[in-house]
Amino acid sequence: MLFTTHLLTGAGVGTLTGEPVSAFALGIISHHLCDRIPHFDGGSIYPLVGKDEQWKPIHWVIAIADVCIGLGLASLLIVQGLYSPSMIAGATGAVAPDVVDSIPWTRAAFRATYFGKKYHAFHASFHATAPLRQIYFGLGVQIVLLGVSLLYIIRGGWQ
Repeated sequence: MLFTTHLLTGAGVGTLTGEPVSAFALGIISHHLCDRIPHFDGGSIYPLVGKDEQWKPIHWVIAIADVCIGLGLASLLIVQGLYSPSMIAGATGAVAPDVVDSIPWTRAAFRATYFGKKYHAFHASFHATAPLRQIYFGLGVQIVLLGVSLLYIIRGGWQ
């Protein structure tokens, strides 16, 4: 799942809970549930498998564009006053698994620990990256999740 989708889904979870500690925990859970849904990510174009998880240029392009879009949308919500501590906590929890376990400059140190090894196996077991032939389906899933999350955040819930 892309950073933007995790970020805004987690923000929606935080909006739902209204409490930062539970929002952070549920943000982490939402990350793994979202990863279970077939989705597009850099691995759809060039799978990262086995011990050779070296990011290719396409992974960097996707990641940088994705983070810019996600932070841009989050900034727009903040500028409009549509934020709360629980929303920020949920968003942080939702992106935390990839920050520690997937980014090239953090994953090696994290996975070198006992907890990191176990967590990586757990995290990897949830992934349902759509293959290239299903790229439109994988992108569509994320667009729907983003739309529902943004609508929920903007409306302040399902009022």
